[in-house]
Amino acid sequence: EDSHAAFIVVCALSSISAFCVAFYFYRLVSGKVIQRRAEERIEKIKTMTNALSDMTALDHTVKKIVRSGHRMDRDEFKKELTMARHSQKVSDAEVDLLFRVLNVSEDDYLEQEDFRDETE
Repeated sequence: EDSHAAFIVVCALSSISAFCVAFYFYRLVSGKVIQRRAEERIEKIKTMTNALSDMTALDHTVKKIVRSGHRMDRDEFKKELTMARHSQKVSDAEVDLLFRVLNVSEDDYLEQEDFRDETE
């Protein structure tokens, strides 16, 4: 109470803090942020749609892994999936999505154990 400078510093810091909090929440609900989030979600939906659009190619690639007993890394999986699709190019986002889902053992390789029936 006795120091005029301390009062000014406390008021200034409180004002700056309040401004920062208000600015954060303004950005959180502003149209640009909401639009960007919606665009990101739309891209994810497009990736899932494209990845699952040609189940025959995915089935062919998975059967090749199971029948041959050969391990496939991400690049080899992309190559095989692209060859099986014939008409469509496979994006890196699609490969990443499918590889993450199928790689149950999380060892960066797709192999027979990733497709084993757990009910047996």
